[in-house]
Amino acid sequence: MNKKIGKQFFEEIDSYIKKNLQTLTCSQIYDFYYFFWEHLREFKGNSNGFTGLSELLVFRSLYHLLGGSFKRIKASRSNWIYEFESNADKGIRIGQSVPIYINDKRIYPDITINNLERLKAVAQIKLYLTGGINEVFNEIEKLKALRANYMDLRALLIIFELSKEGKIINQLKELKDNLPWFHFDILKQNNDFITTVLTKGLGLNEFIKFKRN
Repeated sequence: MNKKIGKQFFEEIDSYIKKNLQTLTCSQIYDFYYFFWEHLREFKGNSNGFTGLSELLVFRSLYHLLGGSFKRIKASRSNWIYEFESNADKGIRIGQSVPIYINDKRIYPDITINNLERLKAVAQIKLYLTGGINEVFNEIEKLKALRANYMDLRALLIIFELSKEGKIINQLKELKDNLPWFHFDILKQNNDFITTVLTKGLGLNEFIKFKRN
């Protein structure tokens, strides 16, 4: 068996993101994921059991947005999770599902950004909100727990698909108005650039000299 097949698959995705980063819209990220979902149905009848692509698309967009020059290092207090440390600025690290310890609890944000050993921003990624409004409140509680320990934390909730009308979207807008450190964006039919959404939602310009490819 060709051991490189799996790596080539991820390299092609990553190359596409890097090449098109400056013009890649939220809607295109959404389409990328759901085209893949349709292909899975062609090959195995459904998309059950396949996870991670949504997080990969957002994480690699962030990776290249921050310059794309990182080395992989082991995350502290973990034997199986890695982070990426900037080659240009050793204080900056980005990671995916890296555990954050709050007292006796561990929280696993989908994406973390650290600067000088301090958590600066997190992103939570949802394909859709299967738990409805309760899922929103659960996410906010986790983010508030992180914010209580990291007072300058910025948080971004990325939702691939959600109705632009109804109770959930209204609640999200109210939370955004009341929590200046919290942002959310819906990717479907959103023509904003993914770089703009990440930069604004995570406050990238506030703590790094951010560099475009």
